[in-house]
Amino acid sequence: MVDSKVIKNQLKNKNDYSLVKLATKNEATIDEIVAALLSILRNEIAKLKEVNDKNKNKYLFKIVELLGKVSDEETVAIIKDNLLDIRRVCVKRKNNVGKSKVIDKVVGDIDNLLEEIDKRKVETNNSISYKVLNDIIFELKDLDYLKLFLKEYPEKITVKHDDKLYVEELIDQYVLELITEHQDEYLYLENVLKTMVKSGKINITKNETNKIVQRLYAYITEVEGFNISEEQKEKEIYHLNELVNYFDKTKYSKTEIITIICNTLCNLDLSKVTAEEKIEIEDTIEYLSDIVMNDSYNLSDINKINKISSKFGKMNINESVKYNLRRLCNRVVKYLQAIDIPKKMYEYIDYKYDINASNTDAI
Repeated sequence: MVDSKVIKNQLKNKNDYSLVKLATKNEATIDEIVAALLSILRNEIAKLKEVNDKNKNKYLFKIVELLGKVSDEETVAIIKDNLLDIRRVCVKRKNNVGKSKVIDKVVGDIDNLLEEIDKRKVETNNSISYKVLNDIIFELKDLDYLKLFLKEYPEKITVKHDDKLYVEELIDQYVLELITEHQDEYLYLENVLKTMVKSGKINITKNETNKIVQRLYAYITEVEGFNISEEQKEKEIYHLNELVNYFDKTKYSKTEIITIICNTLCNLDLSKVTAEEKIEIEDTIEYLSDIVMNDSYNLSDINKINKISSKFGKMNINESVKYNLRRLCNRVVKYLQAIDIPKKMYEYIDYKYDINASNTDAI
């Protein structure tokens, strides 16, 4: 049986006790020491008299510090529940005694520990989720199972690893496979990303989405500088732009896309671009409008729009203007590719998957 009074006196000594030392000295388990520490903290706060003598009450702060050293999940959960209750005791005691430097510090230390416990839990859950997703995607390679998993746990899409969204890590891997021309791998990862982004109740914030799209635009700019054939460059940019569109879940009607084009032109701040750049931007927007209005386009037009988007990316213009122009190009491409014109759909499929589906059942 642990004697709380003995432990209290031990903590009041100048010795730097750890949980292990306390357990050894008192021939107790860590859990028994934790229970005693919580009991001491609750009881001492409830009857605290030296409310402003922080030096005399250092042992109370030491207790909170020691409780923060516990790593066992079940014990940590017990500590959290007790600390929430002890915090209420602190507030009640302060109402009775008025201003108290000691209680204020105990409450502050408890709040910091509770925040750390919650953060630790998130990191643990992230670690588990990260491993599960990795196993499904890279070991099982089962898209159907991934869909079921994300339907059941849609929040897993926001898992972070090394302070980066898991989706971003997948994009990095996808780009690596794309530029090294491992077709089976990059097409598979493209489907994985599409599945994740479009799954169930997925909720990536607008800021996170913009960050990912900007990341993809940066990759597109890099590809433009690669020492590879124009055909290969065009193909890689085509795929990257398609991936950008996965993060835009909206389906556009002709009226909606024309409205977006008009609004983009009206709202762009072109006051700081050169006269030459302004003419180029306005001509591009007119071209996008014409191609949407006439429905007269083919694969070469899609690639042309992608090249225009890349060109905007290289312009020395305001980042917001640059981003809006590139997003406009992508949305026009998204609209064009969604139109149900079988001949054109076959053309995109043949190009994307390097097959000849136009006259076969391969589709």
